[in-house]
Amino acid sequence: MHVAVALYKLGSCAEYRVISNQFGIHKSTVKKFVYLFCKGMIQSPIKQLIKVPNEVETLELVRRFEAISRIPQIMGLIDGTHIPVLPTTDGYRDCVNRKGWPSYVLQGVVDDKGCCKMSGSAHDATVLHQSELFQKAHLLPKGVKNIEGEEVRLLVVGDPAYPSLDWLIKGYTNSPNVTPEQESFNVYLSSLRASYFPQDHTGEHIAEALQDALTSWKLNLTALVAITTDNRAKVVKAVQLNSWMRMQCFGHRLHLAIGHGMDDARITRAISLFKKVVSTFSYSWRKRRELAEVQMQLGLPSHQLITETTTRWGSRLLMIERVLEHERALSKVLSADMMIGEEYGTLSCVRPVLHLFNTSLLAPGEEDGELCKSIKTSIVNYLNNRYADPSTSDFLDIASFVDPQFRAKYIQTVPESVDRREAAVAHTAKKKRSLASFFQQSTTTSTTFTQREAIENEFSSYLLSVCLESDADPLKWWKEHEVANQH
Repeated sequence: MHVAVALYKLGSCAEYRVISNQFGIHKSTVKKFVYLFCKGMIQSPIKQLIKVPNEVETLELVRRFEAISRIPQIMGLIDGTHIPVLPTTDGYRDCVNRKGWPSYVLQGVVDDKGCCKMSGSAHDATVLHQSELFQKAHLLPKGVKNIEGEEVRLLVVGDPAYPSLDWLIKGYTNSPNVTPEQESFNVYLSSLRASYFPQDHTGEHIAEALQDALTSWKLNLTALVAITTDNRAKVVKAVQLNSWMRMQCFGHRLHLAIGHGMDDARITRAISLFKKVVSTFSYSWRKRRELAEVQMQLGLPSHQLITETTTRWGSRLLMIERVLEHERALSKVLSADMMIGEEYGTLSCVRPVLHLFNTSLLAPGEEDGELCKSIKTSIVNYLNNRYADPSTSDFLDIASFVDPQFRAKYIQTVPESVDRREAAVAHTAKKKRSLASFFQQSTTTSTTFTQREAIENEFSSYLLSVCLESDADPLKWWKEHEVANQH
């Protein structure tokens, strides 16, 4: 009867009053039976069930873990869970965990369970240091193995909350500096915390796996009322094959409803802009570095932008909130980037580049084979046809002409007036000046020009000016000669 009362209490979590009515005893007796049962289990049988594995058991664990994750020398996984409790008033604050309710922490190592009890507010690392597992870690099997010249002992895997020890490893912390190799290691390490499922993820195999899980947990299949799942077709099929009642996850349905409710062209465009901003910084380490510098200048927190993930609920809202939080910093970085992109105009180079392709770079040579000539001709013809439209061609001619590096050099049809002015430039350049001409005083005359004459004079002056160097900035040249070219 003692054991029956204790098992009934631990299995049902019913109140002492209910159990006392069930067994016909006082509720204080129920409490006493439960206490004696738990105390007896801790003092004797539980030490036979929860123990460090021997050498043979350890080798079997290592083999099984390596089959799952392909990482050698893993003998166990350490983690904790919270058990709800009713703490005393004076110790309530110490028992409140990060989720907001009072608990004790049960810490265990899978398959060779060592555990301890701590207040719910205690950190995982604190629980570990206070545990018997930590105090007797030197007794853990070492099983040293040589891997690529390095002696590696048997290891226990923990989550990022645990410290890195000679017998305990964890994944790399997520940061912009994580290498692809480290990310790959984290993926393999995370697979240890998932159930091994080597078969194809078909509805039939999932249905069989669900039945095996319930059997391993010793749950009565006939007592199953319903199962809550998402809307994936294979999962739905697995539930139907098992003839179980399926309840659709309300949270998943709510997430889908919100997505349908926001199916508006205006919202879609706004979300698209947010995604473009985030992707701009996600794929450029330079922009992330500039963002961090601007955040420091503006006194903003050094937060990374958040990318929306379709499988992560609420990630869209988190993405929008983070972009709005750093709107000033993002605007400053992007505006500076736009200014850098405007420092040099590339449109004026299109006509000269096409000229280079047609006359030298892609012009078929005598030493070229038939295949090479065919490829060059095909590329040149494709580009020429793309820019053959009269309006496009005129636009490229104008862009090339107003660039002080090129002017009329690459214009296909040069007006006669430009030819005469260029001839005058050449004639003026060849005419020699005597020494006395430098001492002649110029006579200032006041002449009034019409607008047409003023434009022609500026046009002539532009053609007479010295050509700009190839590596110079044409926009800077126009800025410096703004006064002389007002029209």
